[in-house]
Amino acid sequence: MRAAPLPSRNRHSSIIAELDELVSALPPSRPLYSKELAQQIGTSVRTLQSASLSARGMSLHSYLRLKRLSEARLQLSTGAFSVKSAALANGFWHLGDFSRVYRSTFGEMPSQTLARARAVNILPFRAPRESKPKVVLVSSLSRQRKPRPLCGSRQRSLMARRIGRRHCQETSG
Repeated sequence: MRAAPLPSRNRHSSIIAELDELVSALPPSRPLYSKELAQQIGTSVRTLQSASLSARGMSLHSYLRLKRLSEARLQLSTGAFSVKSAALANGFWHLGDFSRVYRSTFGEMPSQTLARARAVNILPFRAPRESKPKVVLVSSLSRQRKPRPLCGSRQRSLMARRIGRRHCQETSG
């Protein structure tokens, strides 16, 4: 005996809940394919798309992108990630597209979110490197450079070096 089907709203909400669990269990940088997600949930791609539209009011692709953008925003708001690392960690391989979509979604550039987080948290992005003192050899200062011979144009001398010939040949007279 089959169980009575759930009303469409409840059924779609349960499908989206399963989708959320499935997506959160996957590595964030992993590409997501609707066919693969539908198979793992046990429904068709069309049902998964209509469930997303019904339960969240947006297409499946838009919903998954929003979830990843929100995760990237959370990482940027800690100040511990760079924009590039947050984008790549959440599956955005084209950084220009990431910045454009991020700005249209949240109303600010990812770098602005990061700058605000770092200003509040006062966390350095990278530990400052210790500068090594420069050692200057006295003998190197006293040496003079040999003047370059003036023969032909610079292009000819470069061509001569490339083919391994001397760029100036002294002629005996």
